[in-house]
Amino acid sequence: MRKFLIALFIGCCSLLALPAAAQETTIPTFEQASCMFTLPTGHKPECGYLIVPEDRTQADSPTIKIATAIFRSENPEKSPFPMVYLEGGPGGSVLEYISLTFEDRFGEFIKDRDVIVFDQRGVGRSQPALDCQELTDLTLETLDRVMTTDEVLQLSNDAVIACAGRLSDEGINLSAYNSAENAADVNDMRLALGYEALDLYGISYGTRLALTVMRDFPEALHSVIIDSINPPQTSYSQVPANYERALSVLFNDCSTDEACNTAFPDLEQVFYDTIAQLNETPATFDVVDPTTQREREVRLDGDTFAGYIFEALYATEILPSLPQNIYDVHDGDTRFLSLWTLLKLSQLDAISTGMNYAVQCTEELPFDSADALTEALDATNPALQGFARRGGIDPSQAEVCAAWNPAKPNPLENEIVTSDVPTLVVSGDYDPITPPQNGIDTAANLSNSYFFEFPGTGHGVIPSNECALSIAQAFLKDPMTKPGSACLAEVTSPVFTTGDMVAPPVELETFTSETGGFTGLKPVDWQEAVPGTYARASNPLDAAAISYQALPGGNVDLVIPFIGAQFGIDTKNVITREANGLNWRLLSGELQGIPVQMAITDRDGTIYLILLLANQEDKDVLTETLLLPAIDAFVPSE
Repeated sequence: MRKFLIALFIGCCSLLALPAAAQETTIPTFEQASCMFTLPTGHKPECGYLIVPEDRTQADSPTIKIATAIFRSENPEKSPFPMVYLEGGPGGSVLEYISLTFEDRFGEFIKDRDVIVFDQRGVGRSQPALDCQELTDLTLETLDRVMTTDEVLQLSNDAVIACAGRLSDEGINLSAYNSAENAADVNDMRLALGYEALDLYGISYGTRLALTVMRDFPEALHSVIIDSINPPQTSYSQVPANYERALSVLFNDCSTDEACNTAFPDLEQVFYDTIAQLNETPATFDVVDPTTQREREVRLDGDTFAGYIFEALYATEILPSLPQNIYDVHDGDTRFLSLWTLLKLSQLDAISTGMNYAVQCTEELPFDSADALTEALDATNPALQGFARRGGIDPSQAEVCAAWNPAKPNPLENEIVTSDVPTLVVSGDYDPITPPQNGIDTAANLSNSYFFEFPGTGHGVIPSNECALSIAQAFLKDPMTKPGSACLAEVTSPVFTTGDMVAPPVELETFTSETGGFTGLKPVDWQEAVPGTYARASNPLDAAAISYQALPGGNVDLVIPFIGAQFGIDTKNVITREANGLNWRLLSGELQGIPVQMAITDRDGTIYLILLLANQEDKDVLTETLLLPAIDAFVPSE
């Protein structure tokens, strides 16, 4: 969400291959190259491509390129073992958003070790990337259509099958894009970069990949952290039950919280009523199409709403507002639906869908029979069956998978992994897709493992929980000793929002923009997402951000109408403010339902612009405590 809003701000997601230990043994190569992604502020990684065989079972296999970035720690006493991060998905690109996520995920770890991030084979900046434009086009083309689940499945299945055919016609061996080959890539990376052993850190599908490395290349590992665990032996058909389990945690926590229960009584009933209500009368609203930056009409039904809440349960930062969000939608307020739709559209490029299907159709769905999927659906709350089928819990997926990998699955990919590699295992109790029981069961088969469950926490525990981060740091320092966990006593269920949120105080500090040629005030602890633009929180529904820009131009009065049109700003009601010899024009409006305020001035042929995004409930506070002080402190360099 923040990436997209910021872009609008300033620019107006046979058998399988055998374990690699029995395959290719040659040392792979690493080719240096310019970084193929936006760099996180303050970091200059070494970038390049790991060159590996596409299919290690074939002696004459063509090679592919794995896009890689090595962030070197400046600590002279750093650990000899780098942290290698394994992204989720499958098919998720870590490099796509690394400029926004690096500090949250790796800022503490790089203080005493190198950090290596890479887009897995078939993903993102790696070559080839198994992207399915067919599915992206379908998503955009059907935004304003309400369809039955059968219609949704037919169209999406056709698009995915067409994608598989196109990729195959391009010469891509789809059967080579799986976890075993992915794990061999990780080991080859170790060899090519000259490391003795690695510390792995995986989230979601990254945990399955980490377990595969543990199975196939234990000699490559010093320690492993797995967060939100997806082990090989789990069944995809368990997804609906996992969702219902997470919902029950939400409903129970709200009902036992006096303030939440008073503000949002019968939350469970209201949630299911909302699904039925939207299936009967879909919501209609507008969103900005990220491909054209023009508004598009969206029609959204109850099954899709159920999917949005499923996804929202991933995000720990959103959990406190979920009861409010559910009630708002029930009462006809579409802001949550609009923002979540925008979030999804802005992240269509974050997942290489083809890689997702290549893995799922090799290692997950082949182990679920049509009878097992039907049985799982029958056991699902009827109100959630539409969501479940649209999410792939449907016998029709057998036809889809036949296009991606018709070979019989390797039984190894459905077996429990055992290992003595030191492993930290963490789970969140709100996680709707990889429940804590997955972590418990996995840790039981890892002889040197430590399991911790975190209340009030969703999917991806360590990036969103300071206690979990401190436990991870302690584990990395001494993997053979159970880390202390006293901080867990302070981790509680969410503190639910029951009314208008009060914006936290904004502490300001002086900064100088060398490229923009000015000094001013910016918020302390807000993350610099792109140069000159600072966002308040990792919560994807928190719109608060401020951007300071210096643009070549002439007369400010000539550019106000153009900029105003880009940001939905009313250019007729202009307030002026004098500060430091500058005559600022202050304008306000809304962009995608989000309050926007703009301050603009000029001097000596340069346009200076300060843009503030806020939430409806804190726009006045942020105007008074951030925007106006920023204007008053702004001084162009001489």
